[in-house]
Amino acid sequence: MRELREADLKIAVVVSSSRNCRSVLDYAGITNLLAAQVDGDTALELHLPGKPAPDEFLEGARRLGVTPEREPWSSSGSTLREARSNISRG
Repeated sequence: MRELREADLKIAVVVSSSRNCRSVLDYAGITNLLAAQVDGDTALELHLPGKPAPDEFLEGARRLGVTPEREPWSSSGSTLREARSNISRG
């Protein structure tokens, strides 16, 4: 993550169910590496539907200033399109 940040790439964390994301990121010492965070608190505050709706990922992209046409990558290396496919399969 540090190398990505040093390369001036924006990083977001999107965690749909966690309401303690900030404290976990703070504990890990990586909060300062993130340009955006969307978590369970954000979803409640903005009334974002959960899975399988992509709204939380779209909010993360919006906060990064990235259009949905650009494919964000997850920590597993999969794209949002693959994530949506996996969600719809169950």
